[in-house]
Amino acid sequence: MQLQHSRPLKKVERSRAYPAIDLETAVDHLVRLVDQLGKGEHDRVSITKAFGYTSPTGIAARKVAALAHFGLLERKKKSYQTTELSQRILHPRSEQEKREALRESFCAPTLFAELVDRFEGEGKIPRSINNLLVRDFKINSSVAADVAQIFHASAQYVGALNDNGHFVSGLGASQAVDSDLPMPSPEHPIATLAPESGTPPGQRFEVRLSNGQGVLSVPGVLSKNDLEKLRRLIALVEIDVEEEISEEEEAS
Repeated sequence: MQLQHSRPLKKVERSRAYPAIDLETAVDHLVRLVDQLGKGEHDRVSITKAFGYTSPTGIAARKVAALAHFGLLERKKKSYQTTELSQRILHPRSEQEKREALRESFCAPTLFAELVDRFEGEGKIPRSINNLLVRDFKINSSVAADVAQIFHASAQYVGALNDNGHFVSGLGASQAVDSDLPMPSPEHPIATLAPESGTPPGQRFEVRLSNGQGVLSVPGVLSKNDLEKLRRLIALVEIDVEEEISEEEEAS
């Protein structure tokens, strides 16, 4: 007797490719890679170890892929090599060359180039960017907010967008209403700690976690850019944990 299974197969939604980290973080990792391994060809295991990881999976693999998205690494069969673009960023002949190289790197991901083409003429990133990423750019809804933030942070890093999501420096008009891209801000008043001798005031936050106590120490004064970097750091930790959980589930 032949058994028939009526349970439908679960369809896995795959998001369109995008860099998992912003350009500033990618450049930081490029510097670390070149400092430790040099400019030649290197396999992914060596690169991820230079990034501080023991295994070329999960967030480590996503970071390597992000550098390739930004045109900083070029894949050579089973290895990667730094590109001519990365050399113009790391060793520019002038600040102008570096600025131009960074903007070229920012537009290297196909998705980011399409977003610039789509919205530059409007002068700003629209309020509905998360929904537009899902509807028009084939980004999975579960990561749309992260993709929007990575794009915004990268554009701001190269001077293409201001804090409000307006195109600047001749890339578009900057006279429209503010974008609603999420910008981090403190939800509660922050107490300033008494400084130690010779050190500036700081802030210390403690939170009880499942496996111990978490502590975050930061300077007494934070800019919007500082808050954004902290938010991106937490997002990377979240991605790393999710990747580890996914790998454990696949192994079990």
